[in-house]
Amino acid sequence: MRSKLSLLLSVLVFISCLFPISSLASNGGDKQISKIIEQVQISSVNATTSVLSAKLKKHYTPRLYVGTNPHSASLNNPIITHTGEQYKIEMSGLNPKTTYYYQIEAVSTQKNEKSIKSGVYSFTTLVATNPLTITEVEAYPNTSFAKIQWHTNFNATSTLLYGIDPNNLDKSAKPVQDGGTFHVAYPSEMSPGNTYYYRIVADDVLHNHTESALYSVTTPLESSVELTEVEAFSVTATSAKLQWNTSNNSSSAVLYGTDPNFLDQYATPEQDGETSHLATLDQLQPSTTYYYLVLVDDIYSNHAESDVQSFTTQAAVDTSLTITGLTTYSIETASAKLQWNTSNNSSSVVLYGTDPNFLDQYAVLEQDGETSHLATLDQLQPGTTYYYLVLVDDIYSNHAESEVQSFTTPF
Repeated sequence: MRSKLSLLLSVLVFISCLFPISSLASNGGDKQISKIIEQVQISSVNATTSVLSAKLKKHYTPRLYVGTNPHSASLNNPIITHTGEQYKIEMSGLNPKTTYYYQIEAVSTQKNEKSIKSGVYSFTTLVATNPLTITEVEAYPNTSFAKIQWHTNFNATSTLLYGIDPNNLDKSAKPVQDGGTFHVAYPSEMSPGNTYYYRIVADDVLHNHTESALYSVTTPLESSVELTEVEAFSVTATSAKLQWNTSNNSSSAVLYGTDPNFLDQYATPEQDGETSHLATLDQLQPSTTYYYLVLVDDIYSNHAESDVQSFTTQAAVDTSLTITGLTTYSIETASAKLQWNTSNNSSSVVLYGTDPNFLDQYAVLEQDGETSHLATLDQLQPGTTYYYLVLVDDIYSNHAESEVQSFTTPF
């Protein structure tokens, strides 16, 4: 009898070694657990998050183990806050419509006390309320392939199904850009002049699945890109802007020059790569006729050129700086006023003194910065001849000086 009992015990020990107790099992008696971990409950659940609460004895802090298998789970890193012994544990990144199992481990902050695990609890997340959608589907056909792009409202992986028969989409194309919210695919092995039907299927990270409506695209008999509405505008004496449109997304170049048979200058567009294009030609000569040619290459390797067109720059604007109307007035025994005009908006300085070769005083400017100017010379001596000089600098960095002039104050 004793030998049979020993054999039975040996078998039980062997089985326990092969099949250890689950990691989600409690490691203390129920009474001990209930004294340390209390009031465990889920307070809110939605499709991707959940909040649970628990009360832990003083000197204990919680760890959370979560998984979809009740017999195993991994340590989770939730957001944990607490007020006294009451803890709030927030979980995120969950999958919709999924049952989760969880267990709280109370970890002691005292060296002589062991950690205690709660029982195993469960909750089920809700169904996602925002469905996965496919929008902004656009197709750009070529003779033997097409570029098709679309958007999804969530990060998703997609497949493009297509074919000649709308009831039998027997070909598929994996997107070259996928996994985010913008997707691009290039269905190939198409024939010129045929209508192809296609549908997009997508799955997001929340396991939502959706399919687009059925669309169609017709491949052209000949591959081409159209170049339209080429024109020059905002033409000045030294610059001009060019704009044009293309039927497909394209890269462009502008050749220009003063000889229509030898366009030796090159302009890089400042707006390019799509269907609307813009370039600026600068450092041009006034009153000169320029000829230009636009060249484009689209995303399907099609090439097009515009006709040679022309525009004429405006005449040069005279920006030279001159000083006119320089006069003195209101001459008194101790003061006098000066006024003058400039051809451009300018800033001025007035030098004056009693020696025409040494003008060592500055006048107070009362009106300056535009084309009409006014200054006052004060603290003058009666019956004295004063000499003055006006210096101006305009907005074009031109400089001008007046002749040295004079006036005499009365006694």
